[in-house]
Amino acid sequence: MRRLRERFLADHVEEVYARLTGGRSLRIEALVTEAAEVFLSLPAAKEGNIPGVANFRLTRSVGPRAARQVILGGRRLWASEPDARLIVDEVAEPADLDAAIERALERLGGEAVLANRRMLNLSEEPPEEFRRYMAEFALQQALRLYGADVIDKVGRFAARRT
Repeated sequence: MRRLRERFLADHVEEVYARLTGGRSLRIEALVTEAAEVFLSLPAAKEGNIPGVANFRLTRSVGPRAARQVILGGRRLWASEPDARLIVDEVAEPADLDAAIERALERLGGEAVLANRRMLNLSEEPPEEFRRYMAEFALQQALRLYGADVIDKVGRFAARRT
């Protein structure tokens, strides 16, 4: 079963990461352990979309320049480079990944982890700021849905599927 999970994650790491980082109680940044050859990226802007809350949160983690490079320029952050170390808690060689995952799970097994993570979230990201960002995000993303470039890409994608 573990190998099946690893294969799924290897095949879908970007989608899984994107979905998990939207979590509010315990953000994935608190859990991330990556293999050394893995990279993090946000291809949404190239696809014509807004990358969820990355615009809101990434700057706090890696700074404005690296955030712009990732979001607007499609830069990949390799797990072993310094900027990625601001997002990823631990980088392990593939052979050591199982042990690194176990260590991460052990660190998160404490009784007060969830409560403390919630309090950290509140101090880093007041709910009202998050709501304000998400309201603007929803508007801008809705407008992007009708952008000529997005409609063209969807049409090309649909044509390939038939």
